[in-house]
Amino acid sequence: MIIEKNLVEIIQNIDSPLSKTFLKLEKLNLNSIVQLSNKDWHFQVVNGKKKETVKMFKFINTYFPNKFEKDEVISFCEKIITNSKPKQVTTKIEPRPFKYEPLNVRDTFISLVTETYPHGFEDEVLAYLPQDLEIDDFGNYYKVIGNSETVFTSHLDTALREKSGINLYSFFVKEQEFIKTDETTILGADDKAGVTIMLYMIANNVPGLYYFFLGEERGGIGSKKVANDFIDNPLLKGKKRMVSFDRKNYYSIITSQLGEACCSNEFADGLCNELNKNGLHMKPDDTGVLTDSAQFIWDIPECTNISVGYYDEHKTCERQDIDYLYKLCKAVVRIDWESLKITRDNTKATSSYSNYYSSRNDEDVFEAFAGYDNTYSEFFDLNYTYIKENGVRKKMYISDTWIEKEKSLLAKELENWGTNFVSVVWDGRDCYIRTEEAYEFVGNRSYFIPYISQSKFPF
Repeated sequence: MIIEKNLVEIIQNIDSPLSKTFLKLEKLNLNSIVQLSNKDWHFQVVNGKKKETVKMFKFINTYFPNKFEKDEVISFCEKIITNSKPKQVTTKIEPRPFKYEPLNVRDTFISLVTETYPHGFEDEVLAYLPQDLEIDDFGNYYKVIGNSETVFTSHLDTALREKSGINLYSFFVKEQEFIKTDETTILGADDKAGVTIMLYMIANNVPGLYYFFLGEERGGIGSKKVANDFIDNPLLKGKKRMVSFDRKNYYSIITSQLGEACCSNEFADGLCNELNKNGLHMKPDDTGVLTDSAQFIWDIPECTNISVGYYDEHKTCERQDIDYLYKLCKAVVRIDWESLKITRDNTKATSSYSNYYSSRNDEDVFEAFAGYDNTYSEFFDLNYTYIKENGVRKKMYISDTWIEKEKSLLAKELENWGTNFVSVVWDGRDCYIRTEEAYEFVGNRSYFIPYISQSKFPF
């Protein structure tokens, strides 16, 4: 086996027993070449004309099964990734004393990311927001401008659970400025980039209902409560569009979330056309996972999520393209949002969750699962989703006992994939993993159904 020269040099500089053992692979009589992959946490293995991308963790466990502790393997892989990246020329950012100037996109963003704001600390962000925001019955903040059928959303919390200060740095890639941290904490561009955009729109008096939600990183806590109260909420009466600013990269207009169509192709195409007139390169994207607008796809015809220019969210290497953010801010204030075509029929929305939850209407009692404790302690308010069944909206619950069973199945499956994690977080809907450096979303129930199908409920 041949280990590519630059990979050898990187491994030789890692002080670890695994380093020396790994380099012994060259003594194996194999016609394979191992080299770095462009994809983090992966090697590329070349055998003749065949190229295969293999997870580092899986590769090491294949050749050295049970020889090294999991933490040692993770540390080794992290050092390979860190040492393989070109050194960036960074400049430390010293935030200016805060002054509310929402048209200054760069300073506004910087003021919002000097600290992390886990769920429960969102009120500390208020110092950087308009002082005339109102608060709803669930603690979310909002502002109404004009008479509009459009809702704009972002969220105030960050993914990291610990409150922390942030050291900020600037660097450039092809004359584009990016902002990052010192890589001891996440940046929180998810979703302070979205907040920055909405503040810019408010300052330009763009008509709309502006919602700053709480707890998005904990499963959409604030938006879910608003969605559950949709019929009785006068703010949402007649709303036909909901636009979240909470998507990574540069190009996505999300058309699907939770495996469900959230906006029509006609609406997405129209929005792309308007944004692209202003120098952007948006396109419809059906790979959306979950943000606050997903809670409303049963009630609002067109719900989407727009790319705001951050990358590697929930990780310490998270970064935000500031030049793109400024360009997007200028584009969204030039759109006539009320003219965007509405074609999606939200009353036909369905959910793939229906076969996996016990159901109750709001007036009904819990339906316990066969063989399990049927007391209220077996169920928790957050462990549910909403579906439409035969045209009727139902609240679908899952027992805590069953969640734990599925969680153990997911942990085993993730280990089989070679996924590096400290623990698995699973609430019956969304799966997150904790790593040494971040709290990362992995997938929702729709994604994991093939792997937990053996845990069908014993009704």
